Amino acid sequence: MTNKLQMAADIFTCAAGEFKNVHWNVRGDEFDTMHDVAQRYYERASKDADELSEWTVGMTGTAGSPNEAATRCSWPPADESTFDRNSAVAKFTDLILVLVGTLETLLNEGPALGNYVATALEFWAKEFRYFNNRRQ
Repeated sequence: MTNKLQMAADIFTCAAGEFKNVHWNVRGDEFDTMHDVAQRYYERASKDADELSEWTVGMTGTAGSPNEAATRCSWPPADESTFDRNSAVAKFTDLILVLVGTLETLLNEGPALGNYVATALEFWAKEFRYFNNRRQ
């Protein structure tokens, strides 16, 4: 399980960076909205990465450096182009699906961790199924 926790922390660390990339590089008529949504997402993904890293430390005594997260989880390089509303929403959708899938792998890993995972999963699943679906 500790390897799964480190992998999950790494995935959330990388996703937070991708959300921040959209935050910095969104353009167009709905700039303010997409900029704010991306900020909410990178802040939440960063919080989740921190929580998962702390669980990893609690179980193993140490967590991997966030500087090496992309290497450990084989995260592809970020798209450094600009994003309009549609491409930002598409990027949000792709990232949220990865985060939901990652959390689902941790659901049955014990009651304390399971409670945290269920709460995080509730946030990301609602963002995907309700909010992000309505942005498309």
